[in-house]
Order: sequence, then C-alpha cells, then structure tokens
Amino acid sequence: MRHTRDLESLVRRAYHSERLPAGNEGREAVVGAMMREARSCRRADRLDALASFVGAQVRFVGWRAWAAQTVVVVLMAAVCTSGAGGRTVAAATSLLAATSAAIGLPWLLASRAQGMAELERSCPFGAGSVALARLLVLGMASALSLTGILVVAPALAGTDLVITAVRAAAPYLLSCAGALALGMRSSRTDAALAGVAWVTLVAAASCAVYAAVPAAYDAASMWVWGVASGIGAAWSLAEAISWVRACAYGMAPLPNRTGTPAL
Repeated sequence: MRHTRDLESLVRRAYHSERLPAGNEGREAVVGAMMREARSCRRADRLDALASFVGAQVRFVGWRAWAAQTVVVVLMAAVCTSGAGGRTVAAATSLLAATSAAIGLPWLLASRAQGMAELERSCPFGAGSVALARLLVLGMASALSLTGILVVAPALAGTDLVITAVRAAAPYLLSCAGALALGMRSSRTDAALAGVAWVTLVAAASCAVYAAVPAAYDAASMWVWGVASGIGAAWSLAEAISWVRACAYGMAPLPNRTGTPAL
C-alpha cells in the first residue's frame, strides 16, 4: 500500500508540474507546440509514403528496362573494341544515346496507352505523381547507360570525355523531348508508336549526318552538338513539366501551356 501511495504521489506531482500555464498566452503556446509536432509527424509519414511509392514504380518498371540499358553499354563497348574509326565511334555514341531514350517509352506511356490515367488520377498519389515517379525511375535507368557510354568510349576508344558527352546528350535529350510531346498530343492508341517513331527519326538523322557530313563528328564541331544539347535540355524540361501536368488532369482534357484545360 505504501508503494502505491508513493506512486500516486509521484504521478500527482508530475501532473501538477505539467499543468497548462495560466492565461491564454500559455495555452496558445502549448497548442501551437502540439500543432507543430503533428505537422512534423504528418510530413514524416508523407515522406515515408512517397519513398514507398517511388519504390513501387521501380517494381512496375521491372528488370527489363535496366537490362536493356545494360545492353546499350555492351554494344558501345563492342563498337569501341572493333577497331572502328573515331567518327564511327562518335556516330555510334549518338545512335545508342537515342536508343537509350526509346527504352523507357513503353513504361512511361503505359498509363496513356492503356487508358489508366483517369483511374490513377483518383488515387492518393495521382496520375501526376505516377508520371513524375516513372520519369525519375526511367531517368535513372537511362543515366546508367549514358554513364556507361561516357566511361567506355574514352577508356576503350580514346575519345574526349566532353565531346562524347555532348554527342550523347544532344540526341538523347531531343529524343526524350519529342517523344513526350508526341506521346502527349497523339491519340491514346498511337502515343507509344508516335514516341518510338520520333526516336527512330532522331537515330536515323544521326546516322544520316555521319554518312553525309562526316566532319560533323570531328572535334571542331563540338560547339554544334553543345548548342543542340542546350536546346534539347530546355525542350525536354518544358515537355516533362507539360507531361506531368497533363497526367495530373487525367489526360482528358489535355491542358495547354497556361495550365488550364484545353477545350
């Protein structure tokens, strides 16, 4: 009994010491602290949920995209070790970089092609979040192959790292931008086909430039590729933003550049 009374006394003193301070200011301070703690917990929960959501998109993409990007690096290594000349290696760099952009299109355009965008829009993480997460995951897969190209070409063929980077960046970024633009503005059934057709056109243009104007792959033409890379980067960013925003609308109706639904 004595131990019980001692415990009750300790608990009573603890409650008295934690009593709300008198006056409105003290109560407001306590309520404010509680609200801040609640917001902090909600933010932590959202971050955990977002990490799980992005992880789910990694599982959705699966191993095939990563394996295909690895094949791109293997092909680059094969070209570099085949004894081909510097211009051939440069043309292969551009061709394979465009191919890297095409690999992710089936997964990126899946919601649009299968008519699932409106359903995803109603989920806790809407279609816009799905599109952004897939862009991030597929971008990481492409970054794997592009990094491999930038490592393999200088190491095995002796090409300059900066020149290799701009020759890979220009077709890759232009392919991404055009595929997003056509995939968003084409009909649902033609979205994937239009994106692949654009990437094929960019890859074919790279080969045509190599055949018609081999000097375009000389070191002196690096500034041309640099300008093309800058244009591709700006265009890709604009189209990626438009794509995520359009997905947030469920792709029906398609939003215009001002962020309002197109009529």
